[in-house]
Amino acid sequence: MTAIVPDLHIDSALTNWSQEYAGQRQSFIAERVAPPLYVAKETDYYWIHGAEHFELSVVDRAPGTNYGVVTWTKSTDSYSCSGYGLSSVVPKEVMANADPQVDPAKDALKIIVDQLMLAYEKRVADMAFSTSEFTQTSALSGTDRWDTDTSDPVNKVAYAKDYVRGKIGVEPNTVVVGYDVFRALQEHSGLRKIIFGLNSPEAMPTEAQVAQALGVDQLLVGRATYLSAANTFSDIWGKYALVAYIDPSPSGRSICPLRTFIWNVDGGRFVSRGPIWNDDIKAWKYYCDDYTDEKKISLYSAYLYSTVVS
Repeated sequence: MTAIVPDLHIDSALTNWSQEYAGQRQSFIAERVAPPLYVAKETDYYWIHGAEHFELSVVDRAPGTNYGVVTWTKSTDSYSCSGYGLSSVVPKEVMANADPQVDPAKDALKIIVDQLMLAYEKRVADMAFSTSEFTQTSALSGTDRWDTDTSDPVNKVAYAKDYVRGKIGVEPNTVVVGYDVFRALQEHSGLRKIIFGLNSPEAMPTEAQVAQALGVDQLLVGRATYLSAANTFSDIWGKYALVAYIDPSPSGRSICPLRTFIWNVDGGRFVSRGPIWNDDIKAWKYYCDDYTDEKKISLYSAYLYSTVVS
């Protein structure tokens, strides 16, 4: 038999805490790569806008003549937010033995929020760094790879920027890389000369310095890892580089390669419930839910390099 302890105040407090905790996880970049868009329905259509805003129209109008007419179209696609959720258990004995400075409820929520965020990070990384998802892509090999000093990352990024700009009319402002690629860029002699001059110091360049050298506003580095085997951690973000335009102030009409549709049914992401007493196991249970759909929105707004480092 399961007895439910109704305490909405605790639910609300824990939800606020779990959302605040999730927002502090700076190692995760998925929401910056696929900016969130909160939606009122679990599944629906969204508008895809064309390039009509950039067309040159005849705007001259003589007195008494008709106004020129701009024709424009919209296409649609659909999203469907999947439900993701986990629970954790705090046995009665653990709760009873907890010291005053220990909060078992927050500890229980922390681990499931971490795992929900990690799963989300993996979904976005798998989509952003997929040569089957993006059609504008090329693989680097040999001396073109960025872990060799004979390569020219600045030129490769410039080529990708020009290519994307020719497709969407806007210059990319972001490079997304995995950690191994970032380390290669930090140690690249050509980039270090651009950043530090001929007398390159021992210090490693920062993300901001590498971004400036590559000619973009921001460099997003995927540092997240997951436990893939006993005592072995693997990178979630692989050996790729995505050169993209990501709207710095994203709205429903923004140009971004990827977006995260978030069903706002519970008031946001990582909504928590609990404590709920389970008499069968004499424990308190805590739950956390997330409803999202990660979608490709503008494939032409990104160029993907694969096998960027060996």
